Amino acid sequence: MRRTKTPLVLGSALALTFALGATACNQQPQAQDTPAEEVTESQQVEDAPADDAADNVPSTTDEVGTAGDPANPPQATLVCGSESVYPLTCSSTWTFEQDGESMTVTTDAPHPVQYDADGMPTANVDEPTEVTASFDEPATYVDVMRYAEDDLAAAAEEAGSAQDVAASDVVGEIIDANLGEDGTVGLTVEPGYRYALEVSFENGICTYVFTVR
Repeated sequence: MRRTKTPLVLGSALALTFALGATACNQQPQAQDTPAEEVTESQQVEDAPADDAADNVPSTTDEVGTAGDPANPPQATLVCGSESVYPLTCSSTWTFEQDGESMTVTTDAPHPVQYDADGMPTANVDEPTEVTASFDEPATYVDVMRYAEDDLAAAAEEAGSAQDVAASDVVGEIIDANLGEDGTVGLTVEPGYRYALEVSFENGICTYVFTVR
């Protein structure tokens, strides 16, 4: 994960640059291969230690997210019937207060098509099903893309691995999503698709990814 912190003047406009590169994703409770991560900081901020590889691989025994760190974007919870799924938190730009100063953290991660389906957070349904995504903070805007897992598997086989798939090699589909007054997101999911939610908040923007079987 490449995370950079930049101090801003209080009251300055929020930078909402969004990068979908090919580094690693943080968190969630399923195991997943991701590229090696690197952490860099500006001179005004003390260098943080690089993450151990094991810390960057989601596990069923991991706690979900690190909500106590104000530098982290909101965590997502997907409710599908009686099941709760915790989507991967991917690329983000997030602004927070630290010692009276406004800081912005930008985190790069792989594109949603560059993950193996095995180990990805999964919602299990037999037919088109309405689900609800909620976040630690209310969402203000959302775009949702879905990708057929069969297409992703074929692209990964041709490229040699999921990490080597180019986003332009896979055609996604924009689907409708409803943003509730409470900041939750409602959408209909179907088996065999991977869903990427690009969500805006008051203090930043983040992409969340999960699959449906």
